[in-house]
Amino acid sequence: MAEALRILTVLGTRPEIVKLVPVLCALRDDAGVDSRLCHTGQHRDLGSGLLDAFGLCADDTLHRSPAGGLSGLFASLLTGIGAVMDRGRPDCLIVQGDTASAAAAALCAFHRGIPVAHVEAGLRSGDLSQPWPEEGYRRTITQLARWHFAPTPAARANLLAENTPAAHVHVTGNTVIDAQRMAREMLRRDPARGTAADAVLARFAGRPFALATVHRREHDAAALRAIAEALCTLSRDIAVVLPAHPYRRAAS
Repeated sequence: MAEALRILTVLGTRPEIVKLVPVLCALRDDAGVDSRLCHTGQHRDLGSGLLDAFGLCADDTLHRSPAGGLSGLFASLLTGIGAVMDRGRPDCLIVQGDTASAAAAALCAFHRGIPVAHVEAGLRSGDLSQPWPEEGYRRTITQLARWHFAPTPAARANLLAENTPAAHVHVTGNTVIDAQRMAREMLRRDPARGTAADAVLARFAGRPFALATVHRREHDAAALRAIAEALCTLSRDIAVVLPAHPYRRAAS
C-alpha cells in the first residue's frame, strides 16, 4: 500500500478558516492523505468555534507574541511554523490568501524545500499599499508557490502576466462558495443553529438580496463612506445584508 501523502495546512485568521474548511474536510475524507492542521493564532478570538462547527480541530496551535507589530508577528510565525515543519516534515504545504500566516508558512516551506499550494492565488490590486500589507504578502507567496489555485480567469491572467507557468495555474473558483453551501446544509440539518439566520431571511420574504462584507482594515471614515455610498446605490435594486464584523463591533 502506498504511503499516505502528508499535507500540512497552515491558517491563522477567520477568513482563512472559512475558505479552507471545504479543503480541510476533503483532505480529512481522503484515505490517501495524512492531513495536519496548524493554527497560528493570528486571529485567535475571531476564529474560535469555526473549526469546531465543522468537526475539525488543529493538530498544532501556536501562541503568537503580542509585541513587535507586524515584524514581531512575522518573526514569531517563522519560528513557530518552522518548528511544526521540523517535527514532522510534510510532503506539501497548503496556504490560503494573503495573510502574514500564509506568507510566513510559505517562506518556511521554501527554506525546507517543501512545495507550496496556494489557494485563492492571483488576486492583485497593482498597488502595494492597497491593501497593505496583503498585496505584498500575496505577491511573495506567488513567487514561492508551486501550485496556484486561482478563483477566477482574471486571477489566472494576473499570474500568467507575472510569468507563472501556465501548467501550474488552475482556475478552481472561490472556496468561500463551497463554505457557504456547507454552512447552509449544516443549518438545514440543525435548525437550532439557524435561528438567527432565519430571522434575517424572514425580513426579505423570498426577495433576492446581496450579502456584503467589509475588510477589517477599511476602518477610516473616508473608506467607510465610499463603501456605504456604493452599497446604498446597490440597494436601490436589491436588498443588502451587511453583517457586523467582530472587529467593527469592538471599535464602535
